[in-house]
Order: sequence, then C-alpha cells, then structure tokens
Amino acid sequence: MVRRTRKLLTIAVSFLVFIFILLKVLLYFQKYLYLLPTKQARTLYLGQHDIEASSEYSTASQSRIPKIIHQIWKDENIPEKWSGSVSSCRAQHPEEDGWTINLWTDEKVLSFMETHYSWFMPIYNSYPYDIQRFDAVRYFIVYHYGGIYIDLDVGCKKPMDPLLDQTTFLLPVTEPIGYSNDWFAATPKHDFLYKVITSLSKFNHQYFTKYPTVFLSTGPLFFSIILCQYLSEPHNKVRSLPPDMYANGPVSFFSHVHGSSWHGSDASAYFWMQNHILYVITLITICILVLVFVFVKFVTVRRKNRSQRRRQMQQELNP
Repeated sequence: MVRRTRKLLTIAVSFLVFIFILLKVLLYFQKYLYLLPTKQARTLYLGQHDIEASSEYSTASQSRIPKIIHQIWKDENIPEKWSGSVSSCRAQHPEEDGWTINLWTDEKVLSFMETHYSWFMPIYNSYPYDIQRFDAVRYFIVYHYGGIYIDLDVGCKKPMDPLLDQTTFLLPVTEPIGYSNDWFAATPKHDFLYKVITSLSKFNHQYFTKYPTVFLSTGPLFFSIILCQYLSEPHNKVRSLPPDMYANGPVSFFSHVHGSSWHGSDASAYFWMQNHILYVITLITICILVLVFVFVKFVTVRRKNRSQRRRQMQQELNP
C-alpha cells in the first residue's frame, strides 16, 4: 500500500513539474506570438481604406516618413536581372514629386558607417557573408535618415506616397510567419530600429551553414524576433503591409523578381518547412511525445527490474 501511494505521489509530482515547465516555456515564447498570423497581428495591418483615406489626413509634420528610397549594391553597376525592378521604382518616384533615391555602394557605406557608427565596425567587418553587411547597414541607414529601404529585386507598380502618411514605421508581413526586411519604411531615429541595431551584436553567431547564419544573425528571422520583442512592450505599435499589398497581386504596390542570389542550397529545406509549417509542428510534437513515452517506459522497466532483483536478493538472504 505504501509503495503504491509513493508511486502515485511520484507521478503526481512529476505531472505538476511538467505543467510548471510547460507554462514557463509558453510564457517565455509569448513575446514571439507576433510571428504567427493571428488576429492580434492582423490588427496592425494597413487596410485598403487607409490607403484611400490617406489624402484626407496627409500631413507634412515631422512624424511623416521622408520621401527617400535607399537601395544597396556593391557598386553603381546594377545587375541586368534587377534593372527592370530598379527602373520601375525610379519611374514611379521622380525627383519632381519630391523623391530622393540613394544607391549605397560599398564605398559610400564604409564612409557612412565609419563616420557615424564606428562602434559597430568590428562587428560589421567580422561578418563572413556580404549579405550580412547588406542586412545590417540597411537598418543603420534608415535609422539615421529615415525613408524607405527596398531590395533591388523588388519593383514598384505604383507610387508609395499613400504608405508614408499612415505611421512612423511600416513593414510587410510574410506568410506563413514573420516579417520581411527587404522593404520597410520609418521616420528618422525610430526606437524600433534603435532596438534592431543595438541587438545585432547579440545575434552575431555562426549557425552551421550560410542560410541559417544570415537568416538568424541579420536577416528576416532576426528582424522578426526583435520586432516581436518590441511589440511585447507596452504602447509599442507599428503598422504592417498585408500580403495582398506586398506580394504580386492586383492591389499590390510591388512586383518581385524571384530567386534571390544569396540563397544557398540549404535554403530549400527552410522553404519546404515554411510551406508545410503545420506538418512540421505536428511531426515535432509526435517526436516529443514518442521520446517522453520511451523515457517513461525505460524508467518503469528499470524500476521493475530493480525491484525484482531486490526481492530476489532478500529471498536468497532470508530463505
């Protein structure tokens, strides 16, 4: 009777410990719920009605995002595969409408960083991949000057003026999870971008191969994690472009050239998991349950064998 009571008590305590650990894990990851396309995240979406009504409350106040487009490439010679997308953005945003388009070359980037953010240069120079430097410097440039950052492979189907009146920070949502860093807009010295640039050093690690290293250290996943942390703090709000305004589609502001040049062969595994996220989560859950079952079975059998050996020993010692 005592042995059975002890066993039940052990099971109960183990269950309570498991529940406690599970709650701690859920609370820890609560700040990352914005990575999922939930209703809470959708409340940040910029709607078509916002675009249509923008002219009614458009303002020239300092809170308005500047009409500056920032793009980055190693030199002035844009690759042919991106010439169409770059030209489309220049055509939709002419100087006579108040737009400025800056192409940041390696030389300009180095001068800018050494002049204004020399404290970051050791980290900047430590990155093993050029795309990490491209990622990092875009955050500094938009933080410093404000305006819009846009990748060379993102084209413009119509003027972006209506987007600048809506908020102090705007970025696109990607499906099924996360946010993109290949287009975003902000006012100068925005506190979210300050959080981004001051977090880069903490995420500067090697993650086995090129794709996860870039993705987690400076790229979209890093960007999404910092945004989730930012949104978890009280009163921090940003607006986001829904997929129909960002992806290729009838109401989208943009067109996209598929096949980014920096993606390595290890990217295919990520994209497969991204497109089968529910399957991956289910598979991981099943694996965890199987491991727990095997562990419990192992402990149970081990205790049973130990108990049998103890009884056998007692019988032999006390015939």
